[in-house]
Amino acid sequence: MSRSEGPRDRAVADHARRLASKLEDGRVADLFERLVLVAPPKFLGRLRGALDEPTARCVVGSLDKDLAASDEAELVKQVGQVLAV
Repeated sequence: MSRSEGPRDRAVADHARRLASKLEDGRVADLFERLVLVAPPKFLGRLRGALDEPTARCVVGSLDKDLAASDEAELVKQVGQVLAV
């Protein structure tokens, strides 16, 4: 954590670490073999940096977009395009 990092940046970094930990737990529990990461660009970079190496190897694609307000059909379409590449 740098001196110039404010409370919001620290909160985002903490959230990325917690999510990375949950993903690691899921991998260890054999809940998935492959991952597609979808997040806004800045958070996606934080999340990638927080992943442990074995979980990072499960990432088969990523999409740097904020799709939080998207419906299921749009999510399936966007992830499908990532996997088609």
